[in-house]
Amino acid sequence: MNRQLPCPAKADQAEAVQVTWQTPIGAMIGLITPGGIRELMFPEFPDLPPGQMTRMSVKVSRVVSPSDGASVRADPTTQSHIESVGTFLKRYFKRRPINLCPRADWAGYSPFLIRCWEATQSIGFGRTTTYGELAQAVGRPAAARAVGQAMARNPVVLITPCHRVLPAGGSADAPGKFTGGPEIKGFLLRLETRRA
Repeated sequence: MNRQLPCPAKADQAEAVQVTWQTPIGAMIGLITPGGIRELMFPEFPDLPPGQMTRMSVKVSRVVSPSDGASVRADPTTQSHIESVGTFLKRYFKRRPINLCPRADWAGYSPFLIRCWEATQSIGFGRTTTYGELAQAVGRPAAARAVGQAMARNPVVLITPCHRVLPAGGSADAPGKFTGGPEIKGFLLRLETRRA
């Protein structure tokens, strides 16, 4: 697979735990650091080495597949992040309210990317916006294309719900590009509006 993948501004060595969660759209693979979730990949990326999505230099201390919140025996902070992501994914796919999003580890990314991703996290379940509207929200009204590129570089899909950002005139049936593919983007949008 030859894809251009996101690259943070700096790539410090970080200790991470690689975790796999089973979801209705297949296995999702995450990299969890003491700072939060660094990566959450869709099923199309299962063969990438840890850290490849973000090109982050990571030292994976263990690889786990928790079942129903089983402990993976990480340091307390990392363990808390692992449990938070697992709870988030379960609640998301069951369409249950999510009170607190897991913390993302965006260390090394540009302020513009972080602003775009933070703004995306404010888009509510079942709601959508456009690249142009998100550009307005981050104070760069002429930067719709740059916002689209920021969405393509999002390393923590679902938690930063870039699937809720559409091209002008887009819909669940014509959702535009997405890391997991337009079919998964459409599925997620329909799931959120009870049409899955």
